[in-house]
Amino acid sequence: MSIYIYNLIKKTMAEITSYPTASPKGGDYLLGAQVGVPGDTIANPTKKFTVASINALQSSGGVDLIQKDIVITPAQLLNFNGGGSIELIPAPGTGKLIAVQNMIYFLDYNSVAYNFATPGFSDTITFKIGTINTFQFLNTTNDLNVSADKYISFDFPNDDENDDIQANVAFTLDATAGVTVSQGNSPVKLSILYRNVNLNF
Repeated sequence: MSIYIYNLIKKTMAEITSYPTASPKGGDYLLGAQVGVPGDTIANPTKKFTVASINALQSSGGVDLIQKDIVITPAQLLNFNGGGSIELIPAPGTGKLIAVQNMIYFLDYNSVAYNFATPGFSDTITFKIGTINTFQFLNTTNDLNVSADKYISFDFPNDDENDDIQANVAFTLDATAGVTVSQGNSPVKLSILYRNVNLNF
């Protein structure tokens, strides 16, 4: 199925510049035409398509690079007391895997600094794909327990290669059971650039 958006939509609608701008959501509709086949009663009928359905064509069409923006709330971070996991990108489905390329980290400082502690030698707050550690982690002193905005650019993989990658698993931020935290009120904003790789080629 081929899809194109009308360039001449202003013939039947108000001038496009008269509409307010908005941030698209997956369920929002776009107006377009579905290219027909010989014998169709109506050639190239006008139809509505969701933003999510068009975005899904990226993976099936060979362009699998996706950007996802996420806000981790203070409540979620405080729930890391005693360990926990936050799903950042869900498992992509059978026959697919997530390959994270880059991630921008922004701690948007509010008013109370976090007091994260990792008392044990093996205690960490780290990014994982499935059960595999990406070796990109958050340093409690420099990255979390700060009293000002903090920006980081993470590149993946952290080493030369990820030679033990898993298919159909989620990308998460995990804290081990020894991690403690009892205060803090700043959200963490992540902009993640990743590939949703279809292995059935």
